[in-house]
Amino acid sequence: VVTSPLRDVTRAATYRTTSLLGLPFHDVDRLVEHHAGRSIEQLLSEEGEEAYREVEATCLASALGQRPWGLVGLADQDRPLPERGGGSSPDFTLVVLDFELANLYWRIQATARQRESSRWHPLFEGLPQSIDELRPFWSQWRRAQLSPDLEIDADSLSVAEISDRLQSWLQEAER
Repeated sequence: VVTSPLRDVTRAATYRTTSLLGLPFHDVDRLVEHHAGRSIEQLLSEEGEEAYREVEATCLASALGQRPWGLVGLADQDRPLPERGGGSSPDFTLVVLDFELANLYWRIQATARQRESSRWHPLFEGLPQSIDELRPFWSQWRRAQLSPDLEIDADSLSVAEISDRLQSWLQEAER
């Protein structure tokens, strides 16, 4: 399971890694949309965040149970993940793409300028206007990322560099 507070970075790095290694890719955001039969934005506006998080948890559990195993892109999971390997829960490896708060803020701003859009996340209207405005989201996300198997400091890395580090780590773990 690969997670970060930046949905696009999570998706791009995980997709690139699975493509280069020939692994299945399970994009939880796309699974949520498929399960709900509508976009995440529509699900949120019609049923709210709690319904979205419930569908997300269902899709995550389904992705974790898939065989052959692959990589699961989990965007900004803000709740603790299921217990690993206990009873009916599947065992998985957690990879966190970590961003310091100030760097996360500036990456959001830069991405919005590139896209010419103020929509950086389906749960938020507009861009954060300050680092302090972003802090609650970032803090909640960080608290949910307990005991990662690999933490990649992604502040200054491109998607390709993140993917390269993830590939190297996966290939080492395979040996």
